[in-house]
Amino acid sequence: MRWLVLCAGTAFACIVDDAAVAAASSTPARPAADNSADAADSIALGRSAAAGGPWKFSALATVDLLANTRGGAARGFRVLDKLALAAAYDAGGRWVALLSAQYTNGTPFSGSLVADTQTVSNIEAIGSIRVYEAWLMRRIGTGGIKVGLVDLNSEFDVQDAGGLFLNSSDGIAAEFSHTGRNGPSIFPTTALAITGFAAPARGWTLRLGVFDGVPGDPAHPRRFAVKLGGDDGALVVGQVTRDLGDGLRVEAGAWRYTAAFDALDRVDATGKPQRLRASQGAYAIIEGDLIAPADGKPSLRGWLRGGVADARVNRIAGYLGGGLVISPGFGGHAGDSAGVSVMHASFGGAARRAEPGLHGGETTIEATYRAVLPWGLAVQPDLQYVIHPGGNPGVRDALVAGVRLTLAVSH
Repeated sequence: MRWLVLCAGTAFACIVDDAAVAAASSTPARPAADNSADAADSIALGRSAAAGGPWKFSALATVDLLANTRGGAARGFRVLDKLALAAAYDAGGRWVALLSAQYTNGTPFSGSLVADTQTVSNIEAIGSIRVYEAWLMRRIGTGGIKVGLVDLNSEFDVQDAGGLFLNSSDGIAAEFSHTGRNGPSIFPTTALAITGFAAPARGWTLRLGVFDGVPGDPAHPRRFAVKLGGDDGALVVGQVTRDLGDGLRVEAGAWRYTAAFDALDRVDATGKPQRLRASQGAYAIIEGDLIAPADGKPSLRGWLRGGVADARVNRIAGYLGGGLVISPGFGGHAGDSAGVSVMHASFGGAARRAEPGLHGGETTIEATYRAVLPWGLAVQPDLQYVIHPGGNPGVRDALVAGVRLTLAVSH
């Protein structure tokens, strides 16, 4: 019973945020039943401008039952769960607001069994209860400005079709998510930010964000903390999106931290790592319908994403991935989806020099099927094969099998 309740809460929370943001920014919303970290927020935001009043509440519970059946660090079975709650205000006017919170049980899976870098389950995190997003947005013409605790991946580096999958790299990819002292402002820890967007011409959207460079408190990861100052610096992200019509979208972005970081394979005269202001990178995504939805027939959507990061201070220097999603799934049931994705994270030259024997990269192949049931429940069998987990030459390829259960509720 405990896992069912948790599953329902998490699903509810995720739906709110993305939908509201999409409506405000005049860009397509991700599917409400996605697996993104902010899905509950998307549900609340998506419903808040609809009939029934400006306030909406959502809860989303997610439970992953996962087994590492071979390879990796060790065989084993784990249960991971997450509960997300969200409340959104959107009366269709100039102001939109969101408040959400998340609970994670903290069960390790990739870290203890698979030893992979890209993380098999996108709900795996240290156990905590924390505020996730808390922001106020002002619409200004065809654009807007948002201030508060913001999930970077709700606006930047979004792979819409990738929301179906469990692996973290199908959300924000590994060469970006593994940067900074405590990651960028993404699940499970967000940071203070100011972001803005504008739609200067039909089909074009420009975004700019400035985020606190160190979300939370790395020394006390279980605590909810909002700190500014010191040597945190900032993370600056810019992105341009071109909607070409007929379901085709092209996106490109660049990011840079203003703080200094330790070089991976360089030392100064005292033997300490050199400090470099060099953590920066870029990414590009192309996504579109290979078979457009029509008359209830299955549609096929695909995407390809590539990214680079500065290899002098970042262990992961490159990424290339993509996938295909068919909807409805093979049974033809409305709401069902099936997909396959491939994710390759490349380790940079400095990391390989610092870690002799390190493989050139880690590749994960994922196949999944999401079946939508009544009362907001969904069941999603999932299979992942991880090649060279963590790049460690002493770890065999891993095969992970499992199922995700979600329950979403909104009011």
